[in-house]
Amino acid sequence: MRHHLARLGPVLLATLLAAGCGSDPAPEKDGPGDYHATDDICTVLPYRLLTDPLGDHFGTDEPSTRDSGGAPASKCVASFDPQSASPYQHTVTTVDVVFLPDTALARKLHTFDRTENQPKYAIGGKVTEVKGVGREAFRFRNTAGSDTGPMFELVTRDSNVEMTVTFLVDFREPPDDKAADVVLRKMEEFAKASFTALKG
Repeated sequence: MRHHLARLGPVLLATLLAAGCGSDPAPEKDGPGDYHATDDICTVLPYRLLTDPLGDHFGTDEPSTRDSGGAPASKCVASFDPQSASPYQHTVTTVDVVFLPDTALARKLHTFDRTENQPKYAIGGKVTEVKGVGREAFRFRNTAGSDTGPMFELVTRDSNVEMTVTFLVDFREPPDDKAADVVLRKMEEFAKASFTALKG
């Protein structure tokens, strides 16, 4: 699956890094931010929160790191398999964290993702604002996905970090709104706890 940072490309992110920041009325302190880059996010992410309802956490890939146009980033992929009675057959989660050098630039990147980048990959070209997850967040259902289930993405920013959480969910039966909503709520809970974990 292609991730949104790969979609951005190093040239565009480098342009954002060079552009600096504009004014923003948000009551948030500018500066280096609250997060420090780390290579291994996999060991601190709160995967235990996902076992209900997604099932047993049975595999986590080795973390991958990169330099995205001057901003360090780290990605972790994990898989979950539930008991046979669950409506969820198999889920692959991806958490991609980019550590920006300052809070203002992180805001600028998040705004670009919300207004220009991610809508291109959303069903219907629309994203939905999410309150209470980091400083700002939005979610959407990706036009990609498997034959048996959807791909949900939550893009959220807190201080100098932008984090994208992706759930590719295989349902045993086509999901109704209730089943999908359970997954969305769990993504939000997981993202909030992940920010806490990344602060250390």
